[in-house]
Amino acid sequence: MLRRLDTLAAAWLRWRRRRAVNIDPALMQFAINRIAMDEHEIILTATAPCLVPFAEECAALLDKYDATNYVQFDTIVWRGGGARGRVVRVTVQWAKGESPGAKAARLQDELNGMRARTGDNALVS
Repeated sequence: MLRRLDTLAAAWLRWRRRRAVNIDPALMQFAINRIAMDEHEIILTATAPCLVPFAEECAALLDKYDATNYVQFDTIVWRGGGARGRVVRVTVQWAKGESPGAKAARLQDELNGMRARTGDNALVS
């Protein structure tokens, strides 16, 4: 029963996406302008008009939860026409905020510094 419901939900979502594209094909324009990498992250700069409403909602989400860096949420996506959705974690971050990867690296550096100062390897890693 759930498999049939998953199949129907995926078909409905595909129909909605196709309908939105038919109303305004410009929404599906996507161009990668720049890709930069550093030690902890990949930064992709792209032109994607379809993301503007999503970005506005994300900014509202950051404001609502008074996030200084980022918020994360999980969503289900259907790819390749499959009936089973896969969970994707989406991280929304202020441009000047600290990413989860950068935050993890900073905290690991702080922990390593505390271990070096105290000579205590019993600190939780």
